[in-house]
Amino acid sequence: MTATYDASLSELKDYIRLALGDTAVATALLADETIEAMLAAHPYGEALAQLAEGLIAEYGQRPDEYSESGGVRLTWGERIEAWRRIADDARAGKIEPPTSTRLARPGMAVQELTKQAMTTRTARTDAYEPTLMEGFRSD
Repeated sequence: MTATYDASLSELKDYIRLALGDTAVATALLADETIEAMLAAHPYGEALAQLAEGLIAEYGQRPDEYSESGGVRLTWGERIEAWRRIADDARAGKIEPPTSTRLARPGMAVQELTKQAMTTRTARTDAYEPTLMEGFRSD
């Protein structure tokens, strides 16, 4: 599992990790590939909501509290409620997509003509925004 986090928030994936509290990459909850796949398939808010719900489903099946005699103690109940609020707020439009990073559009839905779109997997940062899908009429 590959997990990266850039505190300068250079990619949408970093914003997702920050919102979910998944910034410690040594013990990451989600793989980069999972986050990137959700961002490719859905707008930012829906991707965030579905990833939060995935964490709820996974950690909701574990014991609410775990402790060891050496003083290690973990609790998940509070995180689950926080992830539930994140999912609800993201779907309600209370969580805005980051403004410093342009959202990438799925390549199959809109023909990407820029050099950046053909050579990178990062979010688009140019000013060009297609308004019409290839092959569809505007009227």
